[in-house]
Amino acid sequence: MMSKTILYLLLVFGGWTAACMASPPGEAPVGNLPILADLNSHVVPPPPTAEQSARELDEIIALQRSTNPELPRQWHAWHAGPPSLVWQKKADELFDEKKQYWARTNAYLHVAIYDALLAAKAARAQYRRAPPSLNSAAVRTLVPVTGGFSYPCDHSVAAGAAATVLGGLFPESKDVLMAQARKLADLRVASGLQYRSDTDAGLALGASIALQVLERAAGDGFERLYAGKIPTGKQYYTGKPLKRE
Repeated sequence: MMSKTILYLLLVFGGWTAACMASPPGEAPVGNLPILADLNSHVVPPPPTAEQSARELDEIIALQRSTNPELPRQWHAWHAGPPSLVWQKKADELFDEKKQYWARTNAYLHVAIYDALLAAKAARAQYRRAPPSLNSAAVRTLVPVTGGFSYPCDHSVAAGAAATVLGGLFPESKDVLMAQARKLADLRVASGLQYRSDTDAGLALGASIALQVLERAAGDGFERLYAGKIPTGKQYYTGKPLKRE
């Protein structure tokens, strides 16, 4: 049972990679949903009112007035590729052959990010909220804004999904992972690319979808011991998980 589930999820993982390569920059790929029944199964509430948005603009401007010389370095550390890349690296760092199979961890991680990004893309198309720099000339962006909508933030969606899945599989690291997801969200605000509510909605949506993925993981039979007799002989695979070099 477990091997079939892992194989299916790895196929989805491969499809995610191919879809990312074929999609426009910053856009989630369009495809089937491995976990969600449909994109409306996790409702994203509307963005805040104009009054609240104005207060969030003031927060961004205040953050940018307090110079942070480390901001560019921190930005590049968290944005070296698509939203999933930094979390893939963190999954590799957490890998422990005694607790998880590498394939299982990465399958559930990327399935959660995949579904979360698709749900976020649908919500952005629904609400069509312009990013803060297009609503105030006082907001400076660390990198050019190439268009698109900001609510919910796709990087925060991926962070919420990834931190929740990895925190569920490696509970001893849960608090650190969630703090890192929040740090990424804070960087998006300080860099002038997102409103605070963009990132809050993204983290919440990603975490909500990831909890559904963890429910699937809980029923895949990973913890169940095999009751049969394992054949021996050099012609048989020993079943040992791959080790990191």
